[in-house]
Amino acid sequence: MPNLLHSAKILFLSSTQRAGLDEGDVSEVQTEWDLKLRRALDNAEEIERGLSQVNPAWKAVVRSVKSTCTSAKVVVSEGTGRKKKQVEDTFNGADEAYLEFVHASEEAAAQLEGVCGRELFTGGTTLAHVLSEVRQYIESCRTLINYIGKDVNSARLEFDHYYNKCERLSERARERRVNETALERLVRNRVKLERSRDRYVARKRNYIDSARAHYYKYPVLARSVLAAVWSYQMSAAEALQEVTDTIEDKVSANVETAKALDIHGMSANVPEEDRKVEIEAPELPLTSYEAAKKFESQRPHVPLPAGWEERVDPATGRRFYISHVEKTTSWEPPTPPQYEKAIKAPKGKFEPVTPSPVRV
Repeated sequence: MPNLLHSAKILFLSSTQRAGLDEGDVSEVQTEWDLKLRRALDNAEEIERGLSQVNPAWKAVVRSVKSTCTSAKVVVSEGTGRKKKQVEDTFNGADEAYLEFVHASEEAAAQLEGVCGRELFTGGTTLAHVLSEVRQYIESCRTLINYIGKDVNSARLEFDHYYNKCERLSERARERRVNETALERLVRNRVKLERSRDRYVARKRNYIDSARAHYYKYPVLARSVLAAVWSYQMSAAEALQEVTDTIEDKVSANVETAKALDIHGMSANVPEEDRKVEIEAPELPLTSYEAAKKFESQRPHVPLPAGWEERVDPATGRRFYISHVEKTTSWEPPTPPQYEKAIKAPKGKFEPVTPSPVRV
């Protein structure tokens, strides 16, 4: 856009010289004026669309710019066929109005670029980046409510179901109106109640931690938006109205939910020692690479005979052995020299023993 404004400005300044041409060449000047002013009108409309999203007060500036361009276009069209002096006066009169247009356009564009693209803090954070983070925060709040909240609710319903079952069976047992089958059902339901209680506590704790994490993240974004608006002395209320309203609704709901959640008030039937859920991490089996590496680290060092070399495979980390004499490789180390004689020694001959017959 600055290049367009600069080229249009040069055209205005050179118009007084070009107006000294013959009467037949004035139509060429008018054509160039019409083209440049049409581009200026398009530029003003584009600025209007961009600025109307940030500050409605800039609409008046853009409307005055558009009216200036329109009046200049009318003046130029009326100058067709006039004498040199009249055309020169026409261009000189429009030059001052165009200077106002250039100044207003550049100032508005600089303010718009300053709000959306200028760095607010260290690390290249801009207002557009902050708004994108705010929208991501809203989506994460929706995810928290839709998925984790539903899991907590389903776990609570499951816990209430088995709790009510156990209460009914216990009441019948106190009144001595149960048989052996009912007692077995009571035992099974108590086991299911304990499992549902553990799931309920774990999911509720996860929900509380997630809600608190969102609550702690919210003031940082809010301060960033307010600092951006305050530091540049601009009213971006309408542009942020939709975002901030959604933030207030979601965050206030999450904060109230997090405050209302209380594990200790979940049920009077949960003992104090069972309110803490201990999750044991399962022992995962080693991968082939980890097992090979562990085996290689625990293998005892064996002295190599002459002509052998030990190396490490960079892909797997395993050690292998090279025989420079035989030109071979092996994963297993060669036999130590002190044991070769024992291995190659001839074995003793043993006479077969015939078992004596046994009378049955």
